[in-house]
Amino acid sequence: VTKEIKTKLDTKQELDGMLNISKEKKDELYLKLKEGLKSKRPKKYIPWIEEIKKYQLSEQDKVFFNKLEYYANKYDFKNALELIEKQTK
Repeated sequence: VTKEIKTKLDTKQELDGMLNISKEKKDELYLKLKEGLKSKRPKKYIPWIEEIKKYQLSEQDKVFFNKLEYYANKYDFKNALELIEKQTK
């Protein structure tokens, strides 16, 4: 029982450490990430991926972001850019 309580407290602390994100800020970060991905240079897009990771995202946004990060890590810029285009419309 105490192990479960500790796990729940640790999870809550992790969430508390994350920043809330407004729609405007999220759109701004996705736009900057999109520009970085267009360059196809990791130095241009990795900082924006790391910045987005600092924020608490909705479940839907987490799924989107995980796919986007997967494509970026595989250097699949075509699919990454298509995905981000759909999200930012």
